Amino acid sequence: AYQYLVAQLQEALACDERVGMQDLQVRVIQGRIHLMGEVATEERRSAIDAVAQRIAPDTPIRNEVRVLSLGDAPKP
Repeated sequence: AYQYLVAQLQEALACDERVGMQDLQVRVIQGRIHLMGEVATEERRSAIDAVAQRIAPDTPIRNEVRVLSLGDAPKP
């Protein structure tokens, strides 16, 4: 039953200009949405939370997205 919600969330996250990320993981574990991945800024992490709350206002959400510090950034 959660597959539709997960797909909807992934679509919304990919399309939102504040987020625009395809590589976030969205999982439902015991009725709770878990958001996982890594982002460059706290603002982007907050935007992910806002999008998730809008799409699934009645479902508990756990935002486990990590904000990378500058030292963690992959070297080109």
